[in-house]
Amino acid sequence: MLNRFKQTGITFFCTLVLGLCSAITPLDAATLHAVLVGDTNDQALGKAMKINIDNMHQELSRAADLTGLELNVVMTYGKSAKPQQVIKQIEQLEVNPDDVVIAFFSMHGYRTHDKSSQWPNLFFGEDYTGVELDYIVNSIREKNPRLLIALADSCNVYVNGGQIKTLDSPSALGAQYFMKSYEKQNYKKLFLDSSGVIIASGSLPGTSAWGVNNVGSFMTMGLLESLQEVVKRKSNAAWEDVFSQLEVRVGTYMKSYGSKIIQTPQYVIDLH
Repeated sequence: MLNRFKQTGITFFCTLVLGLCSAITPLDAATLHAVLVGDTNDQALGKAMKINIDNMHQELSRAADLTGLELNVVMTYGKSAKPQQVIKQIEQLEVNPDDVVIAFFSMHGYRTHDKSSQWPNLFFGEDYTGVELDYIVNSIREKNPRLLIALADSCNVYVNGGQIKTLDSPSALGAQYFMKSYEKQNYKKLFLDSSGVIIASGSLPGTSAWGVNNVGSFMTMGLLESLQEVVKRKSNAAWEDVFSQLEVRVGTYMKSYGSKIIQTPQYVIDLH
């Protein structure tokens, strides 16, 4: 049964994905820092959020194994999923210029009517506080990783500005499988040879995205399935191919729930 999050008369569950990449040069002993955060105590979709972070953890472990990156996982969920804790963990990350940082948030989210950024605020249900995704991204960018990918599986719908205290930005799967040789090269192509910026969101501003409690959310499922399909091709993998499949995959998930379930992902890719 499809569940949605109800807060102050507003029902929503939405998805956003944001990715940022900077110049990459393959070097030994680089670290893949995985910051995984989930509001798993949420009564409506806590189980789906736990599935999301577990699936993301498994995929990033695979990516680290195939690229030679050393994996450093910082996982926060349940009662520990509070903004102050997450910000502290990010501040304590020791990031070298050759490192990769991937921050994944599976939680509810929102936006206020006066918000100019297209990206949502993350909602931490444990203490009813929000944090701008831009704030998280800027905090990590200051550490100058060579590749930064920020993924937020969260809402992007409007609420009244005074409903939630928000910390503003200072600037405004997983069975064993036979590994083909080209799959390893495709992971390296994506995670070691890319530079530039990728920003994507699972729903347009003011709209919802969806999830199923015992399965996961449409955006996370679509992203991971797209990534797996692309790396298994014999041709060179590209982030454009990963994100270009999202709308079709999300549309496929929606069909089972009728015409009232509408979700349109958006993304901007600027790689060089």
